[in-house]
Amino acid sequence: MSDLQPAWQEWLNSLDVPRKAAAEPVARCDRRLNRAGLVRSTAPPQRLLAAGADREDLVRLVRAVAYEAVFATLDELDAGGDVNVSGVNAGWVVMESGEDGSPTGRALADLHEDLLTMDPSGRDGADLWQ
Repeated sequence: MSDLQPAWQEWLNSLDVPRKAAAEPVARCDRRLNRAGLVRSTAPPQRLLAAGADREDLVRLVRAVAYEAVFATLDELDAGGDVNVSGVNAGWVVMESGEDGSPTGRALADLHEDLLTMDPSGRDGADLWQ
């Protein structure tokens, strides 16, 4: 996955300020996974590799699980409240912030729908489910 690092940076640089701010945590997570060498450095993947599993399949599995976790989180944030709780009149909104951290008043919506477009390979995540 480290071969995608330049693509991540190029893609991040192409975004407008609100989208870049939203995407930067995803890019940081990708960089941490690359540094950790998750598939190379933990015991379960090592056992699977020793048993004949394909390294690229394991990497794809890790990426797909990470994608699903981020998608579910963004979808919950986009919901604006816990849909599983009744009788509670509270919720949340994801707001854009300025460089100084103060809110701009502009809500960021439908973040989960933009997630696949953040794939730096340009494949919109199509390779995750091959």
